[in-house]
Amino acid sequence: MRERRSFTIRGDATPREIASASKCVLLELWDELEFFDIDLAGLEAQVDYEAHPAALEHRRRRHFLSKRLDTSAHLLPGRDDDLLPLVLPLLPLTVGSTGFSRIDRCVVFGVDDEGSVCVFDLTPEQLRSVRDRLLADGATRDLLVPMRQH
Repeated sequence: MRERRSFTIRGDATPREIASASKCVLLELWDELEFFDIDLAGLEAQVDYEAHPAALEHRRRRHFLSKRLDTSAHLLPGRDDDLLPLVLPLLPLTVGSTGFSRIDRCVVFGVDDEGSVCVFDLTPEQLRSVRDRLLADGATRDLLVPMRQH
């Protein structure tokens, strides 16, 4: 398992900064993920992005022993790379999203409650790359802060 530290988004971040940080981290981690889940519940009402949840519908899975579909879309990096642009703007709007690392076998990406709860587990190299992506996206490099260790 590689050395990782947990980061979150600075407490005074604006909605645009939350969106930028979520996007930059997911872009950095995408190729490492075994899977990525995003809850689509309520997102069809987002006027600017109403077509995005509909385009992800085919990635929803059935509940165990049921015909009912789960509210989350289950994406597989490599196979679903073409769907990533649909996911990025939804990150700060969803009630939950999770990325699971195939390398370290753990959750390394989490944006929940419309971006109010964010946890990203990053290697030092990934953190540097995310900070470069943030600058290129018009945000500041100090947007991600270490999680407090208890």
